[in-house]
This record gives sequence, C-alpha cells and structure tokens, in this order.
Amino acid sequence: MNNVTREFWYGNLIPHSNCRLQTPEAQQLTELIVRNRQELITSLNDQQIETFDKLDACWTEYVTMTEEAIFAYAFKLGIRMATESLVESFGQK
Repeated sequence: MNNVTREFWYGNLIPHSNCRLQTPEAQQLTELIVRNRQELITSLNDQQIETFDKLDACWTEYVTMTEEAIFAYAFKLGIRMATESLVESFGQK
C-alpha cells in the first residue's frame, strides 16, 4: 500500500461503517435536490437530458476529486496537529 490516505479514502481501510452526514437538515436538502432534479429532467427533451447527464457526471467526478483532496488535507492536518501536541507535551522537560 503506497498511499495510506488514498486507500483510506477509497474504503480499503474501514475504521467505521458510515461517515455520511445524516442530519435532518441534510436529509431535507437531499430530498429537495432529488425532487428538483426530477422536475428538471421531466421538462427536458432527449438531447437536453443527454447533455444534462454529461454535466451531472462531470459534476460528480469534480465533487469526488474535491472531497478526496479535502479529506487528504484534513487527515494530514490532523496528524500534524497531533504531532505538534506530542512534541510540545513530551519535548519540554
């Protein structure tokens, strides 16, 4: 395993079962997104649906890449903070 953070991100290391935001607000927003997406799709012709599907696929890929970068940054930042805390705690005598 060359990159532990990447393996962790892709689910090859599973310290918990689910990390998705599961609040009433998030659930309400998800339902609104699904409803609005469905309303939009029903108003489009076949060519527009194809274009929308391509846009949706690109957006999904972009969000996934962004989430991966944020996850890696936050994970590394957490390690740096923990390391600094340990150095300060045990480095001073």
